[in-house]
Amino acid sequence: MEAATRPTSLHILSEATVTSHLPSDDIQQSPPPSRSSSTRGWLICALALVAGIGVNRLIHSRSTPAFPAYLQARVNTVIADREATVVAIDIAEGDHVSPGVALLSLRDRQLESRIAQQQQDLVLLESQLQQALAAAELELLVRMHEIEDELLRADLEASNLLREQFACELEHSMLADLVADNTTAAIWNDADPVYRSAVLDMHPQTGNEVQTALRLELIANSAEVLAAQVDMCDRRRDSLEQLKSDLPVMVRSSTGVHALEARISDTHSQLEQLEVEQLTLAVPSSAYGIVGLFRVNPGTAVEPGMPLVDILDDQTRFLVAHIPSRYISEFAKGNAVDLIFPGGQRRTGVVERIAPQAQIDTLDPRKSDDSVVLVDISPSGRYWPTLPIGSQVQVLIRE
Repeated sequence: MEAATRPTSLHILSEATVTSHLPSDDIQQSPPPSRSSSTRGWLICALALVAGIGVNRLIHSRSTPAFPAYLQARVNTVIADREATVVAIDIAEGDHVSPGVALLSLRDRQLESRIAQQQQDLVLLESQLQQALAAAELELLVRMHEIEDELLRADLEASNLLREQFACELEHSMLADLVADNTTAAIWNDADPVYRSAVLDMHPQTGNEVQTALRLELIANSAEVLAAQVDMCDRRRDSLEQLKSDLPVMVRSSTGVHALEARISDTHSQLEQLEVEQLTLAVPSSAYGIVGLFRVNPGTAVEPGMPLVDILDDQTRFLVAHIPSRYISEFAKGNAVDLIFPGGQRRTGVVERIAPQAQIDTLDPRKSDDSVVLVDISPSGRYWPTLPIGSQVQVLIRE
């Protein structure tokens, strides 16, 4: 660094009063010094002091160069997530926002086309469903009539079989009573099968008795057959009743009602999703902060990944100083620096980061004889003044 020169002190010379050899009477009668001369001396002293301070500051400022720095903030860039057109900007630049606040509105023509197509498909499917329901109702009516006829026939058949079964059982009972009146029949009913066989062998049956026994056996078989047929009729009737209960679902499925209802449900779900997606076209803020400059205007076509606006986090402001490389040795991480904000407000900062690589000074291409190193400076001490992001601040090296 350039050596600082010390300020020179100024000496004030007082005027000497020249007296001549006069008589003592003349000396006693000379007038005292005037008050105006004393005031003039004090004024000259004050002016000399102010001039000395000014010269000192001038020499000090020349010996300590100032470097430009620019106020920055952590930036959250909001980007587009689809192909769309900006409809309107919903908030002003410089406003404070929180996450979820709408920043601007988009219009996705492809999405609108898809929504319109889904609505048309839904109308067509509902029309097809009405036709299928009418066809199902007609077919169900015909099938129900057929089942009712089947049930009626089953009931009639079961009734006839029950009547025949009752007649067989009655005849069987009457024949059994006739057989019970003779000895053979009584022996036949004995509990001991050996004794019964012996008695039968001892008393041969007549032809009428044999016919009666055969008839009795035939009627018993007929009654069993009729009972089985009645049971079959009952099962047939139960099957028809079950078919009658399941028929509406079967008819709706066969006529395509179920398939159409499923397609309509899917179309409704897709349409709701598209409508929700359409609502999300209002691009929200992703963080707390101040709205920066919008990079788009109403009517601008955007694509996925295209930056829309920056959200500046004013709680994490910092400075980016452009330090010539010949002075970078004066800076180290953690060192304190003096700052002069616009309006002459003085604050302090701390070196937070020094870029690992120098670059050509893009602020003034004429100064190509030296490169610059970017140095990040964070706040320390008193709060920094509130200034627009990008404002220039002067950085001074502390001695």
